[in-house]
Amino acid sequence: AIFAWTSVSTAPTRRLRTTTTTHEDDDDTPAETPKSQTSSHACTAVWRAVAVLTLVLAIFACYTLAPKIRAGGAQRTVSRAELARHDGKDGRPIWLSVGGEVFDVSDGAKHYGPGGGYSFFAATDGTRAYITGEFEKEINDNIDDFTDEQCLGVVDWAKFYHETYKFVGVLAGGAFFDNSGTPTARRVSLLSRADSAKAAQALAKEQEKQFPACSSRWTQQDGGTVWCDAGEYPRRIDKPSAPGGVVAERCACFSDVGVNDQRRLYDGCAPHSSKCSTSKPKTNV
Repeated sequence: AIFAWTSVSTAPTRRLRTTTTTHEDDDDTPAETPKSQTSSHACTAVWRAVAVLTLVLAIFACYTLAPKIRAGGAQRTVSRAELARHDGKDGRPIWLSVGGEVFDVSDGAKHYGPGGGYSFFAATDGTRAYITGEFEKEINDNIDDFTDEQCLGVVDWAKFYHETYKFVGVLAGGAFFDNSGTPTARRVSLLSRADSAKAAQALAKEQEKQFPACSSRWTQQDGGTVWCDAGEYPRRIDKPSAPGGVVAERCACFSDVGVNDQRRLYDGCAPHSSKCSTSKPKTNV
């Protein structure tokens, strides 16, 4: 991400603590009530309570956590005018939109409310600025020139808001949903390209497991250097990328000295060398 900020948890973590109490034998304990029977009754009562609690939580989830299910798959649409009114002023709730999804961030008022460090995101869809970091000029929903990796960044931000704040609905008539709340071609493309970027990242991790990264160092005096452990040799290889994405190189260590179009030598480096120069020293002009 181009910018980062620390969010404060909006909900306290509740921890259930189980306390075990041991009762000493005393003269008041009825002789005809075995301890095992008492324990069995207690366990039965506990399991009944757990069953009831589970049922209550399930009902609660159906009515509060899954509005789309209750609405037969439909979801609430929010107009731009309605979003604009939720700016946190005069005690009003604070809403924002990213990727066309609207969230109630009132619990983060110190960040998004009037005077907050990120108040410019309130009451609008500032999808582009989440990725570019241009908070003055690019608070808008134009992502037509985004790379797949940037699209994944948008989806990751939306995921953060889903996990941290309350989802309200979708922004109708914007770049990502039409007036009826149906995803636009741009929304479909956003999700598809984010998936491509995620798949490329997974491939890159697998590639790095198979071909470990070189050690590297850069100093003004010596320039750039890459090296591998004894018996391994540095080669330039391409990182996996999404279709149409920018192809980037990395240094990987190989146990043989083979060279081909996929395993390239560094300029001026001998095939049997375990250490190569990647850039010249920087000299003062």
